[in-house]
Amino acid sequence: MAEHAIAERYACKLLEVDRSTYRYEPRPDRSARLREALWIVARQHLRYGYRRLWALLVRQGWEVDVKRVHRLYKAEGMMVRRLKRKRISRPVRLNPLLVRPNQEWAMDFVSDAPATGRALRTFN
Repeated sequence: MAEHAIAERYACKLLEVDRSTYRYEPRPDRSARLREALWIVARQHLRYGYRRLWALLVRQGWEVDVKRVHRLYKAEGMMVRRLKRKRISRPVRLNPLLVRPNQEWAMDFVSDAPATGRALRTFN
């Protein structure tokens, strides 16, 4: 704008940028100290979730809502991983006797009810 001596409105229109975006000034992070305190407590207690960490922060004197701690906890990627159950993996055995199509069949009951409400059951 200074180099070409044009107005802000015209320059933003040429670049297809909203004037509010051009004028935007980011706010300072108000949660920086809380974020550091949360990391310190989380490193001391690795298996604690956000609620227990929040309780420890309140005991330390922080006046903070649990929802704010949860938001920071998720934003920092501190989620406690849940342990997955170990299951025995068994290989699927194929029946060696089945070598052609139409060699094995299955049977099943199918039930339905028409608008009259009477039960209809077939053996397929």
